[in-house]
This record gives sequence, structure tokens and C-alpha cells, in this order.
Amino acid sequence: PLTAGERASLAKDVAAPALPSRGAYEAALADAGFVDLEWTDMTATWSAYVADRAAAYEKKRDAVVAVHGAAVYDAQLSFFRAVDALFKGGRLGGVRYVARRAA
Repeated sequence: PLTAGERASLAKDVAAPALPSRGAYEAALADAGFVDLEWTDMTATWSAYVADRAAAYEKKRDAVVAVHGAAVYDAQLSFFRAVDALFKGGRLGGVRYVARRAA
């Protein structure tokens, strides 16, 4: 389970106040008429991606600030760092669902 701090970061920093369980997500997809659900754990791939994204963005500070300003850069960096920290905490994961709409 996520810590209280991680739940707060998801709500405040990531704008994701709630995350469904696998069962709840699959039930919602089925209720919406989707079948043949394929679930793939993407945690390792996304963990590496969000870490690399945060590091790469930090290096672009001058270019981003020149175009968008410091406030935009700082807000985006804060988001990237929050997501990276959540994945590094080991309690947040990521999945990919592939499904088709029932005929």
C-alpha cells in the first residue's frame, strides 16, 4: 500500500487522487463493454523512463525558461520529480491494458 505521503503526492503533485486496484479497473472496463483484456506490468519500463525524463528535463532549464519562463519550468520539474519519487518508492507501479470493445 502507498504511504500517506505518497497518496498526498499523487493527489497534489500528480492530480491523481485515487488509483483503482487491478480488479476494480478490470471490472470498470468490463462494465464499459470491453472484453479480451490483456494486462502488462510496465513498472520497470516506466520507472526507468520517468527517472530519465526528470534528469533530461533538468538539463534543459535554460532553454525552457527562455521560451516558457521559470514558473513553467519549475512546475514541470516538480511534477517530473514527484512521479520519479513515487516510482522509486517501490509501491507505485504502472500497467498497460489492451482490450477490445465487445461487438
